[in-house]
Parts: sequence; structure tokens; C-alpha cells
Amino acid sequence: MIASIALYVILLSIALYLNKGPITKRLGFKKDVEITRDTAIALIFLVALLIASIMVSLVFYQLGMHEDVQKTAEILRKVPLHQVLIILLIGSFVEEVFFRGLIQKRTNLWIASVLFALSHIIYFSFTQLVGTLVLGLLLGYQYEKTGGVYSPILSHTLYNLTAVTAMYLAM
Repeated sequence: MIASIALYVILLSIALYLNKGPITKRLGFKKDVEITRDTAIALIFLVALLIASIMVSLVFYQLGMHEDVQKTAEILRKVPLHQVLIILLIGSFVEEVFFRGLIQKRTNLWIASVLFALSHIIYFSFTQLVGTLVLGLLLGYQYEKTGGVYSPILSHTLYNLTAVTAMYLAM
């Protein structure tokens, strides 16, 4: 857990250092966040993220990769729930600030999404890698449509909470 938090502090520091302007702009937030609109968009994208995640898992199950689909859950189940939740909540915020508010803003949707996927290679799961790429593309598209990180952060956070809840209920 300490290593994850240290990594997130480093990523957040890089984003703050390389982006110029007021703190909210440096974090990737647009000037005028439209809370109601951006929250509604976040909820729509949450549904899209969940559907995409289920579809990726089903494809890999059909390919006979049952063990690979389960790798991430097996790793997370070994960590106390409160630590998983802390990391996922911090991670949702920092990953969106870093990958969307910094990387995507300076490059493009595909580069940011591939780097986002590669940052999840710690699970040693091809399914996780492909799934995270798809999620990164959706979150990146959401960032482009809303013009800021608020909506992707909310979608990412709710997605993580839903996925962890489902994983722990399935135990």
C-alpha cells in the first residue's frame, strides 16, 4: 500500500509540475465545471465502463482464459478491503489527473490509453491489460467530450467501487 501511495504522489507531483496555471487547471479541471451535466455524463459512462468490462471478461472466458480473467480479483482479495478501497479511491483521482489531464492533453487519446493500460500490468493479466485499455479509451473519450477530469474521475471512482463490491460479494 505504501508503494502505491508513493507512486501516486510521484504521478500527481509530475502532473502539477508540468502543467501550468492555477491549481485546478494544473490538475486538469476545466474552468467552469457543470456539476449536474458532468455528473450525468459520468453516470452514463459508468454504465458504458461496466458493460465494456463485462464484455471483455466474457470474450476471454469464451477463449478459455478463465484463470487470466480471475487474476486481478485473486491479487486484490489478498489485500485487506480498507486498503483496496483507499488505493482505488486515490488511484481514480491521480490516474485521471495524470493520464487524462497531463498525458492525453499533451499527446492523444490512444497514447494516454495505452500508457494507462500498461500501468496496470502489475496484475500480470492479459485480460486486465485489454480491459484497462478499453476503459482508458472510454475515460479518454469522456475527458475529450467534457473538457476536464471531473467527470472521468467520478466514473472511474464509481467503476472501481462497483467492481470491488462485486468482487467481494462473489467471494
